[in-house]
Amino acid sequence: MRFKRDQPEVPPNSVKFCRGLLTGHKDVDVSRALYEACWHAVVNNLDIDHLLAALDDVTKLHADVPSLLADVYSIIDTETLCNEKKEERERFINLVANTMHIVPDCLLKERLDLDTLETMGIIHAKQTFQQKYVKVKTKLYYKQQKFNLLREESEGYSKLITELNQDFAEGVSCLDILENIKSLIGCFSLDPNRVLDVLLESFECRPQLASFFVPLLRSYMCNNDLSTICHMLGFKFHWCQRMEDGETPESLYRIAALLINHNLVDIDTFYPHVSTPTH
Repeated sequence: MRFKRDQPEVPPNSVKFCRGLLTGHKDVDVSRALYEACWHAVVNNLDIDHLLAALDDVTKLHADVPSLLADVYSIIDTETLCNEKKEERERFINLVANTMHIVPDCLLKERLDLDTLETMGIIHAKQTFQQKYVKVKTKLYYKQQKFNLLREESEGYSKLITELNQDFAEGVSCLDILENIKSLIGCFSLDPNRVLDVLLESFECRPQLASFFVPLLRSYMCNNDLSTICHMLGFKFHWCQRMEDGETPESLYRIAALLINHNLVDIDTFYPHVSTPTH
């Protein structure tokens, strides 16, 4: 909202002018009227006490005055900061402080400059406020929640397991399944690494479908480091070694061989994971 300002000759302390702007006609542009009245008070063409009385009246007539007034304050805040006239700046701060019963703190925090908020005591320190604002904004808009454990999002992971262990029809390609997997990740906030683990488990259970799972894994990891597969596979071997019997299932060796054969896992990187642990 931006107004072209003109300053008609207005007698100081003109109650008639103020009330005429704000309450005169039902079709009056309230935003423009508020701006004109507030600006005349800031430049000392209008007594602030008379303006406050008029604002109390117009608030009863227009329910949206608090929001409109906050917009007007935002404009005048910028103007008084730019023109660097100390007297106008002080009158503006005084005006805002005296109308806080009309415009709540939450609206002022949204629309006024941090220096203004600090000067008025609405915030204690602008640097601290800015840091908290960035943290909250990051948490709301940029922090992604991911469910890693099966029990955290049982429905999403159950659909994923069903998708990967179905009887694939002849016309179904790995790209079709990949799109379904991406949809499940997005819909249920599944952790991509956990999805990869489930994918490897499905491959381990059906190694005869290597011609399907290998392209699927390659497509799934197209924008990621393939070493992730190696580390995840290595973790499975370490987990088996820590079990009481210390036996590693043959199926795990088989899937490791298939992944190495298709260049999805580097044998030099993988070898330390299957070496005999020293006690």
